[in-house]
Amino acid sequence: MVIRGGASLVRYQPAFSNDGKRLLVCKSALVTVYSTATSLPVLHLSGHKDAVTTVIVVPTNITGNVSTNHCWTASMDGTVRFWDFSTDAPPIKTIVVGRPIVSMVIPSLLRPPPKEGEKASNMIAYLSLRWLKEGHEPRLEAVEGGKVDWHGRVKVYDLTKSRYLQGSLIKTITPQALSVSPFGSFVGLTWNRKVHVWRVPSTYSVHVRCITLTTLHHTKTCRVVTFDPTERVVAAGDDTGRILCWQSVGERRLDQIVKQKGSPTSVIPKGPKHSASGVRGNDDAESCTTYHWHANAVQSLCFSVDGTYLFSGGSEGTLVIWQPETGKQQYRPRLGGPLVYITQSKDPSVFAISCLDNTIKFINLGTTHVEKCFQGIRTFTPLPDVLKWVSNTRALFEPKDGKLAFPTDHMGLQFYDPVRDTHLAEVQIAPRTYVGADFKKDLSESGPSTFVTHVAFSSDGSIMATIDICLPEEDIGGSATLKFWDRHARRLSYTLSTVVNDPHGADITSMVYHPSQHLLVTCSVDATFKVWVQSSDFKVEDDYETVTGWRCRSVGSYRHKQMLAGAFSPDGSLLAAAAEELVTLWNPYTNGFVTSLASVPSPQKIRHLAFVHKSQFLVAASTEGKPRMTVWHLPTLSVRWSSLLYVEALAVDPRNSVFSVIALTGPPSMVTKDGYEDAANRKAVVAVFNPEDPTPIAAWSIREGRGGTLMFSTSNLLRDQEEVKESDDGRKPESCLAVLTGSREYVLFNPLDKKVQPEVFALPAPQGPEEGASAFSALYGKAATPKIREPKDVDEVVGHDYNGSRLFVTEILEEPYLVYNARVVIVVAVEFQKVNTRPTAPQGSDKTADVSDLA
Repeated sequence: MVIRGGASLVRYQPAFSNDGKRLLVCKSALVTVYSTATSLPVLHLSGHKDAVTTVIVVPTNITGNVSTNHCWTASMDGTVRFWDFSTDAPPIKTIVVGRPIVSMVIPSLLRPPPKEGEKASNMIAYLSLRWLKEGHEPRLEAVEGGKVDWHGRVKVYDLTKSRYLQGSLIKTITPQALSVSPFGSFVGLTWNRKVHVWRVPSTYSVHVRCITLTTLHHTKTCRVVTFDPTERVVAAGDDTGRILCWQSVGERRLDQIVKQKGSPTSVIPKGPKHSASGVRGNDDAESCTTYHWHANAVQSLCFSVDGTYLFSGGSEGTLVIWQPETGKQQYRPRLGGPLVYITQSKDPSVFAISCLDNTIKFINLGTTHVEKCFQGIRTFTPLPDVLKWVSNTRALFEPKDGKLAFPTDHMGLQFYDPVRDTHLAEVQIAPRTYVGADFKKDLSESGPSTFVTHVAFSSDGSIMATIDICLPEEDIGGSATLKFWDRHARRLSYTLSTVVNDPHGADITSMVYHPSQHLLVTCSVDATFKVWVQSSDFKVEDDYETVTGWRCRSVGSYRHKQMLAGAFSPDGSLLAAAAEELVTLWNPYTNGFVTSLASVPSPQKIRHLAFVHKSQFLVAASTEGKPRMTVWHLPTLSVRWSSLLYVEALAVDPRNSVFSVIALTGPPSMVTKDGYEDAANRKAVVAVFNPEDPTPIAAWSIREGRGGTLMFSTSNLLRDQEEVKESDDGRKPESCLAVLTGSREYVLFNPLDKKVQPEVFALPAPQGPEEGASAFSALYGKAATPKIREPKDVDEVVGHDYNGSRLFVTEILEEPYLVYNARVVIVVAVEFQKVNTRPTAPQGSDKTADVSDLA
């Protein structure tokens, strides 16, 4: 059994069904159909192999009484598909376009149906494509000779005959979104400081020259364009927050074409500059009116059904309702995040607002109240560079119910049901009110100043500990707060019991709970770790819950080294703390020092640390300099094996002696960059290891690995509920690995089940999509089944030197993972080291540190 979910609900615009009872949402490679009555997902349309960018519901004026449940979708996999979204059946029709589709509109769907006896016209689509030459990566900068790489094309495609019309409507450096008028007469696009409007012809020739273009100019960069229901007004929003409305666009040119004798495709000579009010230069418009309220860029625009109101939204998190005739406006503030899309429902009084916090809110026009809300996994801003040593919690399982918990930008902790793919509850860790920000500024200027960095649960799930860090402003202030929460006995809610301000006086790097007792350990860059226990001096009880206070029992340090990570052994008898490049072992009950482990060669600061269950191994991973993952054999205090891997996340299976990692497939100097050229370097490999063998048991490629995480669940999430109810056969619980990408898309599966892996993680064909493949083929790759050979010499080294000085390749894996870049080919493999059978003696004196010693 495989469970998948998550992803963004608001990356692309949703669409309402004709009866308004369902909302179709693009979620990664799926289209999820939600019920507007319950806000719950009804079914998924799977078949695309990459992100679905457009969903278009076929209106009733085309289908009549035959069907109202058909839709068209376009995807970055280069296909257009036709569906019946009343069922989760495969697509009715698939058309291979051959280029990634960023946006699609079909004006012919909005035209009135042909009269009786008339021949139906072909289905024509306007496609905004990502246009790259084969084997080339996109570049945003100008190339030699002053030329620019044009990576966007707007093409016209005949869906009936499955062929392009000759020529391109426009070339752009980056692909842009398309907009269509309510009755399919115009298609619009914004690019730089221009708004391009094409008049849709009644009949098409073999070339796009039959389509008339009108260009409207502006002094600022335009972001979005829309049309009013009368198709006489074109509205566009710019970077400065202004909204421009042009009236009667293209009418003057149309009159000239009608009066002119000859071909309608002939070029009309330019006349004198137009002197209409507000119109720039020779733009073909009657007049232009400007409205201004937004402080930052206008990101979304939409007219009401009757054209009386114009709705706009931006980064302020406020819906502005304009009356174009009078210029008056109303406001619906505090929507929780920037507005990216405004979608008109079939009910004229209801709008769907897509917010950047991954929510879709239904707003009633009459009351301006939020009636319903579709909540996905909330976003989380990556930590700034000043917190680079903080290994923050990206997600974890709540042990009592097996629900996922995510820290969010709203300074809260979101609980999510991974099986039903639904939001459950949210706990506000620290107070926060959303204030609109200018996204063109740096994070230090406009981003959040407080982060929920760590979350930990006790083994029974009754207690939760959180850490929130407030960044200093201009080197003044800044603090960290440790909070303990008690869970309510009957519902998923928590009560704050203890607040500790600045528990370390510096950034906290790690926080772990004891596996069986109410004991917590925090590590910090102040070169100490602290052990926290419940205090018997403070205890409050009532009918439903008991609130207990917490205190610091002891403090430990080692040679004034920063404590960067911590982990408990499965039985809780041993505490491992990463003192920079050393692993120190402690008795958590007496705070007594046991020993230290020094990794060789080239020791680096350790960021990840974990004990492997049902074994005698400890895994440590460093992520700076020359990243390395090392497996220690604790009885002999020796290195069993190590590998040159940049480990993004590490997790151990509580039911089997295996562990899993997300390993980035590029060196750190490359993965820290951003932009198109480095998109390939965000890919990673999910590998499952037996601690005794450096060859992974299984491995898959994954997109958006940077910023992702993985974790094992202790609940039986993969067991079919009906099967469990019918018979309790006492089967051994399955391993359940949850892999979460940087875009917060997740999949749950049993990594040790060989029957499931090939079906779920099939790689897409390099030449194009294949029918019947899993929708997650766009996210995960095929399970690796390499032929293994024993190394001839234990000193044989394979792998990639991340400093770029040398590259060793061998045949440990028959097909090593390759990441292709315009200039670089990187090979990720395994590096073996000799087994050191002698214990590693710590240098210097070993001293037990407690509160009195450090005072």
